[in-house]
Amino acid sequence: MITKITGRLVAVAQDQATLAVECFERQVLIPEFARRRLQGAIGDTVSLHTIEYLEGNPAHGRL
Repeated sequence: MITKITGRLVAVAQDQATLAVECFERQVLIPEFARRRLQGAIGDTVSLHTIEYLEGNPAHGRL
């Protein structure tokens, strides 16, 4: 499980932030209060504590 992600903040949208982490860009869903705090940090290195959510139905073999 991913509990924390650190990377360069690339973009902030209404309900998500995009972080450049090594060779990947990761989209992270964020609440409104986090969006307001992150808007001024584009280009900075930030760390976010996360809850990893996997969508699917294990009963049907899809996770």
